[in-house]
Amino acid sequence: MIEILSALRNSIAENLLIVVIDDETSVLSAIKRAFFELPVETKYFSNPLEGLEFCEKNGPAVVIADNLMPELRGVDLLKKLRKSQPLTRRVMLTGHTERQEAIEAFNQNALHFYLEKPWSNQGLIALVGQQCEIYQAQKLDAKLEDIKHLTLKKRDREIVKFKSEIAETETRLQIALESNRGGQLNWDKKITDLSFAVVEPNNELREEIVEALKLQGVKDVLGYADGKACYSQFSKEEPTEVVLLEMDTPGIDGLGLLQQIRAKKNLLFSPLVLMLSKSAEKTLVIRAISNHADGFLVKPFGVHKLLKEIGHMLGNRAGQEHHLGVHNVRKLNYLVLSANANRRLQMGNSLNQLGVDRYVYATDGIKGRPLLLREKIDVVFFDHNLTHPDAQEFARSAKASLSRQVPVIVLGPMPKHGMEQAKESGVYFLEPVYSAKEFQELLIKVVTEQLDFFGESKDRKADRKLEELFGKDLTNKESSETP
Repeated sequence: MIEILSALRNSIAENLLIVVIDDETSVLSAIKRAFFELPVETKYFSNPLEGLEFCEKNGPAVVIADNLMPELRGVDLLKKLRKSQPLTRRVMLTGHTERQEAIEAFNQNALHFYLEKPWSNQGLIALVGQQCEIYQAQKLDAKLEDIKHLTLKKRDREIVKFKSEIAETETRLQIALESNRGGQLNWDKKITDLSFAVVEPNNELREEIVEALKLQGVKDVLGYADGKACYSQFSKEEPTEVVLLEMDTPGIDGLGLLQQIRAKKNLLFSPLVLMLSKSAEKTLVIRAISNHADGFLVKPFGVHKLLKEIGHMLGNRAGQEHHLGVHNVRKLNYLVLSANANRRLQMGNSLNQLGVDRYVYATDGIKGRPLLLREKIDVVFFDHNLTHPDAQEFARSAKASLSRQVPVIVLGPMPKHGMEQAKESGVYFLEPVYSAKEFQELLIKVVTEQLDFFGESKDRKADRKLEELFGKDLTNKESSETP
């Protein structure tokens, strides 16, 4: 520490600068002769504006300025310098008639000392030496304060880093511990059908979270080391449905990625975003929520706490049925019944826009009946121009054949009467001219009202269970025996 102080003192002493400003060249010459043997650098200016500009840029140890100068009075120059270079020692040269002004300026802290003309060179040199010593002491204090501040700042950074490492290590340990206990936790199994992205720069922690989610039944989960890599997959219309996003990520930080995700306008739905953070600082939480994060989870956490927070987010998300409905309609099988080729093409395009690729066509209800069981149809689109059978008759026959309700969406104008009866039969109506939004909303409504969360009817679940127990031969045999 003594060596550091000595080095700082030497550095300050070696870089001392004295500036003299006076519009009278004779005064400047006299002071220059007096300072000739001083072991410090000196600068002289006859123009006060030029002298002030130099001092503000270079921060001299001592400035000696005459008061009565035409372009800028010395007292005003020193007042300006007090603001821009507060450590510089300010001395004013005055005549006898200006003493009162000098005293007032001293009382206002505009200057540290005033020297009346004429002066003695010995007194001037002694004054400059004294002011240089004061400057050096104050400069040393300022440098030590800077060093202290930087040291504390560095220590704080190291503490934050240490705490972050502890939080991430504890998170890994908690996740590993809960995962090693085996079995699936008691949580909402509906979530396992959703797709996940884990954005976490810590490689080992990211792998732990991904494997823990897979162990709990999540099939579609990917890990990303930075925000930029994750954002690239949002160029698709169908993005990841749940994003676990660390606040402090390289490339694009967590908040930046969250803002970019929320700014995307071409997504079929807005992903659920859970922010992960090593700090519970209030400002971080406010910034995350104000940017429309669905949740905020502070490390350390375990699998149970993570899944609980995801379930909480699903429960709180406004319009979550819509979000999940879009996901579920893509998993269904569709039958389009119309004798009109253009109408069939229109329906196919509408389904494709929603990401549906499992649908078949038939030109009438009679040809469509065998497809119900064979293709395991979940929803039927029925052209209102078909009459033998009509939509309600087809719905009833479908239920009788399959022993389960199959929703039928009629492509045609809504009837003035019998809407409730039609709905009870699982029949809905879609105007022939419709928007993509209207098509999507009606389809989600059908999924919500007629099918369960997983996008299949309860009876269909039974069929699936039979297949798991006895294989597909049973259902194929039933299909061949269907009249």
